[in-house]
Amino acid sequence: MRRAIWNKYPKFLLLVLTIVPAFIIFYERNIPWVHDGVVGLGLTGAFLGGALYSFGFSAATATAVLLIIGSQNNIILSAVVAGLGGVASDYIIFKFVRFSFKDEVRHLKKERLVRMLASWAPAMIRPHLLTLLGAAIIASPLPDELGVSLIAFSERLTLWQFLVLSYVLNTAGALLVLAIGRAYV
Repeated sequence: MRRAIWNKYPKFLLLVLTIVPAFIIFYERNIPWVHDGVVGLGLTGAFLGGALYSFGFSAATATAVLLIIGSQNNIILSAVVAGLGGVASDYIIFKFVRFSFKDEVRHLKKERLVRMLASWAPAMIRPHLLTLLGAAIIASPLPDELGVSLIAFSERLTLWQFLVLSYVLNTAGALLVLAIGRAYV
């Protein structure tokens, strides 16, 4: 007996369904009450957009909000505030991962496959590999959960160093989305 697709892949289905609000917000941006509602959020919308941009299940909606905000608001100020929202979300992820997964990470580092993969990296960057990979993921449109987790696992950065790095990367990412919104929306 075949299982229904929603029973077989509930997380993928949920991820696809999270794109629906983003599509509605962005597609209906030409309807005055939708456009004015999103633009009217101003810096609060930028903060919420930045905070939601960090999570995989809300990244699409956050992108739509930031695109619309970028079309009408000061993109530099909006990026600064969106970066703060991204840091707030990344901080929650960082604290959860660093302290909740500490024991498992120690065990995982001893696994043969993990040691083998680590040995492929040049010795000079090996200690910083998780931080570099995590930073690249945070700076990309990929969900921050994975990037923040890699940095938390690395134990190379202090909390303050992580917060500064997260802020810079989230602000740069938000600025890019806002600039695209200014140019094309």
